[in-house]
Amino acid sequence: MNSREVRVAGVGSYLPGEPVKFSDIDSVLGELKEIPDDLKKWSKRTSKIMHGLLGVENYYYALDRESRLPNDTASGLAHKASLRALEMAGIQASDIDLVIYGASSMDSFVCPPTSANLQE
Repeated sequence: MNSREVRVAGVGSYLPGEPVKFSDIDSVLGELKEIPDDLKKWSKRTSKIMHGLLGVENYYYALDRESRLPNDTASGLAHKASLRALEMAGIQASDIDLVIYGASSMDSFVCPPTSANLQE
C-alpha cells in the first residue's frame, strides 16, 4: 500500500447574515403565536434557561429576514468556508485528494449528498 502525508493545511469558517442576539431570535424565526397558553409560558421559561446554559450571545441564520425562506444551503455555506481554508493553505481546490464533510445539517435528504455538492 502506498502511504501519503496527511495534514491540515488550512481551516475556514463562514457565518451567514448579520449576528442575531438571543433576545431577537423571534424576530428572525417568527413568534409562536398560535399555541396554547401553557406552552407559551413553558417556552418563555425554558428560553431564559437555555440562554443561560448555552452562553451564546449571537446566532446566525441563512434566512431572508422578510420572507423567512432559506437564502443559502449547507453546501453553499461549506463552500464559502472552504474558500477561506484554501486561501489559508495557499492551495487550489484541484490540489485536494479527499473531501470530508461533517455537519448537523444537509442540503436535502436525497441524493446527491452535501459532500458531493461541495466537491463539485
